[in-house]
Amino acid sequence: MGGKKSTAGIQNVNVPSFSED
Repeated sequence: MGGKKSTAGIQNVNVPSFSED
């Protein structure tokens, strides 16, 4: 979780699919 935090910090929380882990 938070793999693409730098790219999508907000989307990471709203869209778990963006999380690499």
